Amino acid sequence: VTPAIIIANALGLPQSERVLLIQVSLVMSAVTTLIELFPIGGKLGSGLPVMFGISFAYLPSMQAIVGGGGDIATIAMVVGGIVAAVVGVFVKKIRRFFPPIITGTVVFTIGLSLYPTAINYMAGGTGNTYEVVVLRKGLTSALVHGSWQNWAVAAFTLIVVMVMSNKGKGICKLAAILLGMIAGYIVAAVFGMVDLSEVRDAAWFSLPQFM
Repeated sequence: VTPAIIIANALGLPQSERVLLIQVSLVMSAVTTLIELFPIGGKLGSGLPVMFGISFAYLPSMQAIVGGGGDIATIAMVVGGIVAAVVGVFVKKIRRFFPPIITGTVVFTIGLSLYPTAINYMAGGTGNTYEVVVLRKGLTSALVHGSWQNWAVAAFTLIVVMVMSNKGKGICKLAAILLGMIAGYIVAAVFGMVDLSEVRDAAWFSLPQFM
């Protein structure tokens, strides 16, 4: 769901619309997963336990569109979804045009293009200036972009994930990212960086608003 959160931050959406974007992302991930598990008409879906999520592959393009003032809803999501669906139908025929050297280079390039985003989020997010965090919201200065607390939590979380991924076994290895997030969350709470007011005020149940 992280790409949805990044796009929501880039658009400067209010909290209610950020929650809505995350909800829709989760619901559609569940729908596509169910289609893979239970193919429609025996053709649409693989019939295999394939779990879908939100892809990072489109993030650089989405950020460029947002930065240029484009309509991300119609351009990135609708058109991108149609192109992805068409490619998926003919993937067996065109796969020979995408050898490992091509796919590997594309994935490597996507990773490089996301480095600035990753660094900014490790620092706390470019939008979290002192004026916004402390003066306007009345939160701790530890949440300000570039604070040592942000870097410390990010570094600690990264170390936990890397150790679990390389040294862990069983569930610790499989759930390395989740365990890293939990560990980082605990450290952030110790620094007073966790604000649960929006969670407290949120409804127990809510339905996504499609379209």
